[in-house]
Amino acid sequence: SDVDTQLYGYGKVADKADFATAPKPGMFDIKRKAMHRRWKDVAATGISPQDAEKKYLQMAEDLKNKYSPVD
Repeated sequence: SDVDTQLYGYGKVADKADFATAPKPGMFDIKRKAMHRRWKDVAATGISPQDAEKKYLQMAEDLKNKYSPVD
């Protein structure tokens, strides 16, 4: 899903992974291609690893609040 790929992209940038040296996924690996493309898009924005981590954590918190049962 879009949320999965967005979290992946922010996570890879936050981990300071180098997109330029990452192997491209296979032609028929649709899920990995989407994740790779999102990582490329996030990295292309020039976001810092610290800001990517903040966005990742905020998305995770939003998801937790959205899907956690209410007491």
